[in-house]
Order: sequence, then C-alpha cells, then structure tokens
Amino acid sequence: MATNKFRHLVSKRKRRFIADGFDLDMTFIKPNIVAMGFPSEKLEGVYRNKMSDVQRYFDTHYTDHYKVYNLCSERFYDPKKFHKVTVYPFDDHNPPPFELIQPFCEDVDGWLKEDNRNVAVIHCKAGKGRTGVMICSYLLHDRLFDTVKDALQFYGEARTQNAKGVTIPSQRRYVQYYGHLIRNNLQYSPRTILLHAIRLEGIPNFSGGTCAPFFIVRKHKVVLYTSKVYESIRRTDAFAELMLTKPIPLCDDIKVEFYHNPRFGSKEKMFLFWFNTFFVDWHVMQQEAQNAMATKEAREERIMHSSPASAGIGKGNNVSSRGVPTASPLTTISVDQKAPSRLAGYSTANGDRAEGELVSLDATPKASHFRVVILPKNEIDKANKDKKHKQYPCNFKVHMVLSEADNPGFSLDHYCEEDLESQTDEQPDDPHHGEENLSDTDPEDDENWEEVESVAV
Repeated sequence: MATNKFRHLVSKRKRRFIADGFDLDMTFIKPNIVAMGFPSEKLEGVYRNKMSDVQRYFDTHYTDHYKVYNLCSERFYDPKKFHKVTVYPFDDHNPPPFELIQPFCEDVDGWLKEDNRNVAVIHCKAGKGRTGVMICSYLLHDRLFDTVKDALQFYGEARTQNAKGVTIPSQRRYVQYYGHLIRNNLQYSPRTILLHAIRLEGIPNFSGGTCAPFFIVRKHKVVLYTSKVYESIRRTDAFAELMLTKPIPLCDDIKVEFYHNPRFGSKEKMFLFWFNTFFVDWHVMQQEAQNAMATKEAREERIMHSSPASAGIGKGNNVSSRGVPTASPLTTISVDQKAPSRLAGYSTANGDRAEGELVSLDATPKASHFRVVILPKNEIDKANKDKKHKQYPCNFKVHMVLSEADNPGFSLDHYCEEDLESQTDEQPDDPHHGEENLSDTDPEDDENWEEVESVAV
C-alpha cells in the first residue's frame, strides 16, 4: 500500500511493528513496555501512526490492560480515544523537567506491577528521543540495568536499526542524572548556584574562522539573562572569556543557548545545552581540591598541567561586547597559588575529573567555593553533530565558572525582581523555524530553540 510505503520513508531507521495485519511505528522495548510514534488523525495519519489502527491493535490484544503515556507538550488528543491516558509533557528535542522523571517512573512502575498483563505504551511525536529518555529512566528506576550506558544502548538497539535511540546530549545527560539519583539513593532538592563566566575553548567558525556570539540563559522558558554580542574574537585565539557584569543565580533546569550575530547578515543558531544545578557536586569538588593540593609537589604538578591561559600565558582573548567597555577577565579569573583551598580541578557534568585551570574569583566575596564545569563538544547539543569539525574544532569545549549561592538571606525571586533587569539586553528577532518537519526521527539540527526577542523575567 502506498500509504504504508510513505510511513516507512518518514520513520526511516526506527523499527516498526509488522504483524497480524498491522504496520505501526511501534516497538516492544520490553514485553510490557512499548515505544511508539504519535497516534494521528486526518492528514497527519497518512505519514504517522493512524489513530484508528493504534486503537484497534491495543483494544484487540490488551483490552483494559494498556495505558498510554503522552510526552508531547505541543499536541494532545481526546483521552477517550484510549482507556487510560496520562500526560507528562515536555518539549521536543529537549530533556524533561527533572522533577517530571521520578513521578513518571513511579506511575509506570505502579501500573505494570498492578497486573502482570498490563502494558505501558509511551510516545512523543516521533517516539524516539523523548520517549527514549523516559523509558531509559524507567529501566534504571526498576533496576533492569545497572548502568546508564547499558540502558541507553539497549533502548537504541531495540528501537532503531542503527542503535541511535537517545542521541541529543542534553537528553542523555538527564538520563545520567536520574541514574545517579537512583544509584546513590538521593532526594532531589532544587539548589541555587551562581554563574560568573563562560569560556569557549576552541573558537567556532561561523564567519571567517571566528564568530560574534551572544547567549541566553533560561530557566525552562523564562529568560534569566541575555548577554551582549561579544566581538574581537580572533580565529587564532585558543579561547574566549565571556564575562558577566555580575553573577546570575541559577536554579533547577537551566538552558543556555548560543547565537552568532555578525554586524552584517542574519543571526545564526550555534549550540545549546541543558543542565540541572542539583548535580553540580560541591562537596566532591572541595574534597578533590584538598586531596590534589595537599603538598607543594601536587600544586606544582597541577600548575604544569593547567591550560596556558590559567597561567597567564598563551593566546586568549578578553573580548569586547557591543556597547560595553572591554572587560579584563584574566584579572578576575586567575591562578591563585597562595590559596590551595581555593584551587579546584575542572570536572565534567557527569562528575569525571578533567585537567583544567586553577580558579580564583576574588571579585565576588560572597562566593566561597568555585567550580568550573566543562562540556566537551560531544556533550553539547548541535555542536556534537559537527563530525567533520567544519564549525567547531575537535577540542571545542564550553566552560562554566560557577559558585555556591551561600548567602543565608539569598532569594532567587528577590534577585530576579530587583537586580536582573540591569543584566538583560534586547536582541534582534531570531528566525524561528516553526514549520513542522515531516521527518519522524527527531533531527538534532532542529532543536526547539526559543524566540530571542523576549527578555522579560
């Protein structure tokens, strides 16, 4: 049938369920866990799962023993279409709010253990990325896998022909977060930290071998900070320091989006990433720092392995921003050899140690502990797709200089109301591609970028 051929073309490398007269974009990840594409009607039913076919399959084979979980924030259907429907919505190409994961896992677990005949049917739009995040989280929740890597690999091989299930770095990071939470029996509690600066290591090539970046920081959909456009970044620079005029508080799920904004020409999306402030482990950082700097020899070895910029040498760039005097970040972020307790090795987002520089932020007396979190290229959304290193060098990394918000009277709401407006600057409208992509494979080059004209808190 021509319609089925079209559906096969759209679903591409995902495994389809073809049996008993059914041909559906659907996979049994486990005998009682199903991943599928969105059940659609009218024209959309021509290239996605047809609602009536999905209804007929589950009503025929499972009657009252199936429950549907809709993960889409952008589309819904009448819950009466199925016997049981629960919605855990989040945006396409993004991780879920972290606090959504555990309730979802507990919901699925309760349903499956209520009756051994029960089946959980989980879908987003394509039934791959978002669906994979939640299914992998449940596999870890139910101790079906010991490691995040094994859960992600199992899902990828079960759902697709090329083992590419959950591929967007931020989505994979949130599966790692939940695995860490489960493995260590942690209780999630939102925590506020401060962002002082962002460093780009390895200059992206968006215009003549360099770029003119600005970035937006959001908590979910709320804009917390919009930077100026940073200029004067040379293609020969090893790094660029993007300093904030004052530290901004971050709490819970944080999204950082980078854009290239040349003087002539239109803006261009560069890269983005999500992280959750709860998983920046300050206690581990302190202990590692104390252990690493216990002796003079350890300090000297640490300095030898630091990046050239941390020792005040090499080709760095104190970039200027339009409308703002040139800052001097190396006078603010510098090696402090006289204060071992202030020296901390870099750590990646997943807790692995990495060689890096020694940080002292004397200009922020309220901050007592600092951490520089590194995201390498393969952990940054969109940049990870540049396999041939045309726009991002192979050693491209994003460094975030963070500190604890340890002021007892600190209030995020109070800060936002009184202090945040002075840190935001309106940017020109961003071309927002809202047209629906008929491909059903969650393409990573179409991440759900937000409009940039809004700077309201």
